[in-house]
Amino acid sequence: MTNKAFFWPNKKTLVTGPSIFAKRKERTCLDCRLHQHCSSPKMKASGAGKKGILIIGGAPNASDDAQGTQFAGKDGSLLRRELKRHGVRLDQDCVMINAVNCRPPKDRKPKPVEVEACRTRVWSVINKMRPKLILLLGNPAIASFLAHRWKKDLGGITKWRGWCIPDQEAQAWVCAVFHPSYLLEEKTNDVASVLFRRDLKAALKCLKKQFPKRGDDLDYVTILSKKSAILAYLFHLCKHPPEFLAYDLETTGLKPHAKGHQIVSIAFCTSPDKTVAFLYKEEYKPYLQTILSRKGWKIASNIKYELVWSKVKLGCRMRGPFWDTMIFAHCFDNRREITGLKFQAYVQFGIVDYNSLIAPYLKSIDQKNGNSKNRILELLKTKQSTKQLLTYNALDSLYEMWLALKQMKDRRNDYELCKTQT
Repeated sequence: MTNKAFFWPNKKTLVTGPSIFAKRKERTCLDCRLHQHCSSPKMKASGAGKKGILIIGGAPNASDDAQGTQFAGKDGSLLRRELKRHGVRLDQDCVMINAVNCRPPKDRKPKPVEVEACRTRVWSVINKMRPKLILLLGNPAIASFLAHRWKKDLGGITKWRGWCIPDQEAQAWVCAVFHPSYLLEEKTNDVASVLFRRDLKAALKCLKKQFPKRGDDLDYVTILSKKSAILAYLFHLCKHPPEFLAYDLETTGLKPHAKGHQIVSIAFCTSPDKTVAFLYKEEYKPYLQTILSRKGWKIASNIKYELVWSKVKLGCRMRGPFWDTMIFAHCFDNRREITGLKFQAYVQFGIVDYNSLIAPYLKSIDQKNGNSKNRILELLKTKQSTKQLLTYNALDSLYEMWLALKQMKDRRNDYELCKTQT
């Protein structure tokens, strides 16, 4: 059955162990105090926004603070000039706001606490305006928009620039570009300017693209708990092997060789709208051996992981390990920290977070020991947390399938483009 009622029902009462969702104190102007030392405190958003573009900058500089509006200095002139190339007028077509709405002393970079204190102001503008496109200029803008929702290492502009993200919470295309002030610095080389113009051009093209609104991904998830239903499903896969099979395992550690390690759960996604997850038992091994050794292209993120665990714990060699989404993500873009499934699920599909509750239990207890166990078995103590684990496992395989199919399409399009240009 579909487990819609069991997906993260209460973030405060997951399972045993420390909660990563402990409520944090909400920051306010009293924590920041920048408003006490500037000419234009708590600067409001400006611009008519006729084309539905929201631009989030870093913080007001001296020129902005003196005139009481965003982008009043040289950085604003550069931004206006670049936008004008694409038929966009900054003051008429865009709404402007900064991650921090009061000028920091000597135009220094905003501190994290200052960004946190202003975040509610930024998001109130997003919720009121409902923009089609959100441009994030530099690191503070990225932190303002995403840091409270991104539970992993956020990184900076070099990691996030260039993506056109269909953010499902904001219901808008989100694109990060270098801040114009960075381009004006003496140390900046021509490469940054070229990247800025290319990223800005790609971002503005999103205005002509239809935003991919999605329903509830859990409609595609099935959790099997009864032994008879699991056996029937595995028997069906043995008799009717799918063309593509996204295969995802949840285990007690990274490597299967040490004593006591085991497979905890398995998820199979056979199409873009169906993924199934269940707890592993030894009696399922013959069926799994048949499924994995039959024809059909296998898909995974870091497929070596599934290959090794299948060989050691299931006693079979996977046939047709066809598509590793991490490898192909690297082929498209060789920047660091962008090939993982969680990052790709966000930048490609706008899915910002679906693993925060489970992630602490998947980390090795001894980070320096590759054979160390994790805490995943703690999730099996209650029915609720078990279903949360299985749901996470199922979504992993679903997004692996989606990502692989998109990468196949993009690769084919790139190949056709190369053919026409040679």
